[in-house]
Amino acid sequence: MSQESSHEPNQEVSNIHDPFAHAPVPPLEFFEDSIVQPSPDADNYVRSMNLNPSDSTSDENTVIWGTSIYINFFGDLSREYLEKHEMQTILSLTCEGSRLHLDLEKVESFSSYLHMAIIKHPVSCLSVFEMALGDIWNMQHGRTSAQDSRTINQRPITVCPFNAKEYRISQLSKELTEMLVAVRGIVIRTSMVIP
Repeated sequence: MSQESSHEPNQEVSNIHDPFAHAPVPPLEFFEDSIVQPSPDADNYVRSMNLNPSDSTSDENTVIWGTSIYINFFGDLSREYLEKHEMQTILSLTCEGSRLHLDLEKVESFSSYLHMAIIKHPVSCLSVFEMALGDIWNMQHGRTSAQDSRTINQRPITVCPFNAKEYRISQLSKELTEMLVAVRGIVIRTSMVIP
C-alpha cells in the first residue's frame, strides 16, 4: 500500500511567480490571515550566506532588521515594478514633494512577494521603495547623487499606498500592530495603545 505525499507545514512555497525567481529568496510559509513566518530552512539559508562586512558581496546580503527581506532584492523588484507600471506617472511628476499613489492591488498582481513585504513591514519596505522611486525620478530629471548630497535624507517623492485590506475598528487586533491596514468607518476617539 503506497502512501500519497501529504502537505507538510514546513514545505517551501514554490507557486509564487516573481520575475526575480533566480535571485536568492529565503523560503517563506504563508498562513491564512496571519503574518508571514520564515520556515525553519530560512535560518540555515541566512547562516550559509557570506556576511563579512569587508567582502564586496556583503551588501547583497543585507536584510531589513527582524525580517528575511533582502534590501537589494526588494529594491530591484521595486524598480522593476515602477519601470513597468508607474513610469508614466513618474514622468508626470515635475516637482519635489510630490506623491505617488501606489495601488496595492496592482502591486499584488505584479508580485505577491512585493505586496506581502509592503503589507507586513510597511515602514522599512516603503522607505526602500521610496529610495528606488527617488533614484528613478533623479535619473529621469538628470540629477546625480552629488547634486543631492545636501538633501540626502529627503526623498523627492512620497509613496502613498492605497487599496490595503480594510478592517473595522472592532476587527483590529495586536497581530495587526505593525502591518499596513485600512480602517473602515469613522474614528471619533483615540487612546494610547497599552501592550
